[in-house]
Amino acid sequence: MEFTVDSSRCTGCGLCVSDCVTGLLQLKEGRPVPGAHADRRCIGCGHCLAICPTGSITLNGVPASECPAPGALPNATGVANLIAARRSVRRYRNVPVPRETIERMLRVVSSAPTAVNRRRLVFAVFSGEAMERLRREANGALLTAIRENTLSGAQRELRLLRPMIEAGQDVLFRNAPHLVVAGTGPQAMATDAVIALTSFELLALAQGIATVWDGFAMIAFSSFAAGLVPMLGFPEEVTPAAAMAFGYPAVSYPRLPPRAPYPVHFSS
Repeated sequence: MEFTVDSSRCTGCGLCVSDCVTGLLQLKEGRPVPGAHADRRCIGCGHCLAICPTGSITLNGVPASECPAPGALPNATGVANLIAARRSVRRYRNVPVPRETIERMLRVVSSAPTAVNRRRLVFAVFSGEAMERLRREANGALLTAIRENTLSGAQRELRLLRPMIEAGQDVLFRNAPHLVVAGTGPQAMATDAVIALTSFELLALAQGIATVWDGFAMIAFSSFAAGLVPMLGFPEEVTPAAAMAFGYPAVSYPRLPPRAPYPVHFSS
């Protein structure tokens, strides 16, 4: 942890001290300083830099002047509409999403929360010929597993897909032009990957890109198509944790279907 303060700007308000998640900052002579074992205790959340009203903190070599303000936030109605309008889309146009758009979306996703701010996620994105190879080999591996009766447990239900696969249908990826897989590294939680792709999903919808959570792909990578895992390009210690197919939709939904609210118990 590298923590420096511009004394000419710092007012000694103590906001960074009171907001430090691990309580490692303290005021000394009216200025915040890291306490003992700061390198081990700091989780890199950046709250100290974010909350400083005068922008006097530099954290790990990054000054406040290089950190943008949040900008305008959508109102509650806009966010509610975005969540309600989310659909699992299974029909896609054969039009690729520009790589720069995907890269920009994943940069935004890097701000999604992770447990203890560990940020141990790795992403793999399939497009073009790589996607076609994955589509071909994964569906082929599933058909082989069905024919040879090697599926086990709940996976046996996948045998119902045999007529569709033999008819040339892409049952695993729904003919989406892209697949993004989130992998978790050591000490990371699979929940981190789900949160990240949930953020990706809503950001995609906001710009006309459709998505579908791809549980079939995760089953493939963990069982009958485990041999395809190296295609992800993940380091050895990273495990695939969640997958999402995406692309421009070939269908639109002009209305929202009804959804019964979940039961809620309030305590006060």
